[in-house]
Amino acid sequence: MHWVAAKFLRRLSLRPRGLLKYSAAKSVASADRARDNQRWQEATALYRRALDCDPALSPIWIQYGHALKESGHVADAEAAYRQALALGLDDCDAHLQLGHALKLQERHEEAAQEYYSALLRDPSNPAPVRELRMLGWRREKLRTVLNVSAFEGTDPADTIRSEWPTIVFDITDIAYYIVNSRWPTGIQRIQLAVLSALIAQPPEKLNILFSAFSRASNYWTPIANEIVEDLVAMTAADGEDDDVHWKRLVGRIEAQIFIGPDLEIPPGARLINLGSSWAIPNYFLAVRRAKLECNLIYIPFVHDCIPIIAPQYFVRELGYDFREWLRGVLDHADGVLTSSNSTAKDLDSIAIKFGYNPPNASRIRLDGKFEPIRTGKKQTKEVILNRYGVEESNFILFVSTIEPRKNHKLVFQTWLDLIHERGVENVPTLVCVGGRGWKNESALHLLNSNPDLQKKSNCSRTSPTQNSTHFTARACSQSIQAAMKAGAFP
Repeated sequence: MHWVAAKFLRRLSLRPRGLLKYSAAKSVASADRARDNQRWQEATALYRRALDCDPALSPIWIQYGHALKESGHVADAEAAYRQALALGLDDCDAHLQLGHALKLQERHEEAAQEYYSALLRDPSNPAPVRELRMLGWRREKLRTVLNVSAFEGTDPADTIRSEWPTIVFDITDIAYYIVNSRWPTGIQRIQLAVLSALIAQPPEKLNILFSAFSRASNYWTPIANEIVEDLVAMTAADGEDDDVHWKRLVGRIEAQIFIGPDLEIPPGARLINLGSSWAIPNYFLAVRRAKLECNLIYIPFVHDCIPIIAPQYFVRELGYDFREWLRGVLDHADGVLTSSNSTAKDLDSIAIKFGYNPPNASRIRLDGKFEPIRTGKKQTKEVILNRYGVEESNFILFVSTIEPRKNHKLVFQTWLDLIHERGVENVPTLVCVGGRGWKNESALHLLNSNPDLQKKSNCSRTSPTQNSTHFTARACSQSIQAAMKAGAFP
């Protein structure tokens, strides 16, 4: 129940002078239920009824504006937001929502002014920064008008010990990935596991910094430890992309990358790129600059070379970008990390083919442990298993993004053969956990066109969280892999 409704129901008597406010509270409670179920026209009418009873409810004018906007009445929504402001609700959200209504009407200069007003009222809120950036405000202008320190968190330079060596962990890949998805894939999962370990047990006598590469400045910007901690915890926990806390975290990271200061790299520091930067323009220009200015030692983590070894499994543009990135790695890297002997051999072979000396990569083996991460939310094995409709030890687990290389079609066909041979009741349930990749139409058609196969399989539509992977891996009778090529298996 909305807080306004709760307040009125608790405090107002049913004397005649309180009846109108009591009716307003009841209407607000009903409107909130309609809003939560996206019944926007019903919510509009109920919020209007509440305001007819008590026009002074400034927060309800905001809710009324939302319902009007979602119903397609944007000009009326603008009027509702302005009424809330006129009643004294002069906060960040009121100006932000008015900015949205103006932007939808393509009144961009007015929208920018409202977003700017929102930013002044809450400099730590990343939403106005994102909107102003989309409206063309440049990094320098935002840094001039904004208290940038509101986004930076603890200054990493404050914790640097000059007598200790420094490692800068570049989390650009995961930072850009989470803008589009909360659920990590395999490569992001490895990065998050490394970050989790660094946070849980920081190495002794070693300066650890986190950073991400900014396209706006063409250099790295510091990412505060507390932001990394929140990132690790929230990607491990169950939740939705539209969760308000998740959206705020993503917004903070976006804002920091866009307007944050350049990272002050200590002389001789090692930069370990945990992901890949093949989609980031000018990355190697920054590497060269840092090598000249502070004797940076650049060490990328190459998770696999499959876009070059087996290009048939990828779209053509990705293969080209990856090839150019790998040439840049071979030109600039002072050392290379991989997670398997297979990838190290592939990398040596490609280097020789490209005319380079083999990089002799160091192997960082995956330990295969599925340990839960503390998230602040209670998660149980039963909840996770109920989601897939299985019980402990009565299912087989297949963790992979659905794409041709992972060979789901072979696994589905194998299950069909088992069903035909043994009967549907005598075949274990297959739980497929992983996001939807590319070129997967053939495998999904096989699954969707066979009712018996659907009865004995359960395929998630998104990648699993770190903790749900832990619970399913512990509970399955066994797991399978069928990939025709992979960087490493834990």
